[in-house]
Amino acid sequence: MQCCFLLKRHHIFCMACGILLFLSSCKQQGTPTQIAYKQQNATKHFDIPIPVAFSQTFFNSSYYSNLEHEIFRYQGSLQPSRLVDFYCHELERSGWDVHNFSVGSDVLLAGKKPNKDCCIVIELDKKSKKSNVSVFVTRKK
Repeated sequence: MQCCFLLKRHHIFCMACGILLFLSSCKQQGTPTQIAYKQQNATKHFDIPIPVAFSQTFFNSSYYSNLEHEIFRYQGSLQPSRLVDFYCHELERSGWDVHNFSVGSDVLLAGKKPNKDCCIVIELDKKSKKSNVSVFVTRKK
């Protein structure tokens, strides 16, 4: 059972890293109406907090096999260690079962609710000294 849990944890981390590599060159595009729709769509997840002064840099949504998958990306100036504290506290307050799988500077948080799963990856952009927060949400329809 412990081996199966470790494989799942490793699988989640590998998936999140692969998605982040794909998203690293993506930018939010579209008309003002499309951007407004994307921002409005992000408010569906009222139980996933966004730190003050963080701005959304990416949003994508897809639907497959009774599951809705959404990806949000934010950027701001709070340090990763403070973001881990923020997300662990706020997600638990919102009813999430939160697990911290961080190792060193590699930050991975996983949350679970009866109808949602969430994975949060936090990384520091060494050039701009800003933190990037990527939120992956899977919701059952």
